[in-house]
Amino acid sequence: MKTFLFRHGESTYNREGRVQGWTDASVLTDKGRSQSVQIAQFFQKEGLDELWSSDLPRAVQTAEAMLTILKGTTHSVSSLLRERAQGIFEGRSYTDPEWQAAQARTERTPEEGETREAVLARMREFFAALAAKNLPPDTRIGVISHGGAIRIFLEELEDEQRGKIPSLQQGDIAEMDSIADSFSLQRIFSLFP
Repeated sequence: MKTFLFRHGESTYNREGRVQGWTDASVLTDKGRSQSVQIAQFFQKEGLDELWSSDLPRAVQTAEAMLTILKGTTHSVSSLLRERAQGIFEGRSYTDPEWQAAQARTERTPEEGETREAVLARMREFFAALAAKNLPPDTRIGVISHGGAIRIFLEELEDEQRGKIPSLQQGDIAEMDSIADSFSLQRIFSLFP
């Protein structure tokens, strides 16, 4: 099974430079919808059997835009794919001094937020359930998640790369192979210049 893990299209909070986390207030921009269609066009050429997304609006909207192109692809939603909850910082600017101070600390779990370990446990649970489906080796699955959650998962997957995995931008795709119940990162590539 080949799995493609990628971020949702540009959201209003991405454009405004605001912390997102679990907020429902951040939705796709016109640019984000366009990016979603471009990603779908890539997968239309390559083929995609299933599409999964986080249940947050910006990820669901990305999937909906993609499905206008990928007519035969099934779509499922999982809260396990959510972004890291940022608690009291959600909606604040990335330039907020309190946010910046929190990011400088070794333990960055914000008040009412989520630990790195909790995000990793969710992502592991999702991918373990995906692997347990025992799909044929030629199955191709797209997974729409969020920048922070993806980075945490990929760093764990590629332990020797911890701290070296770049933040995925819109249009960046992490291609993974699955053998039995484990995933291995094959490459990260970008659809947008």
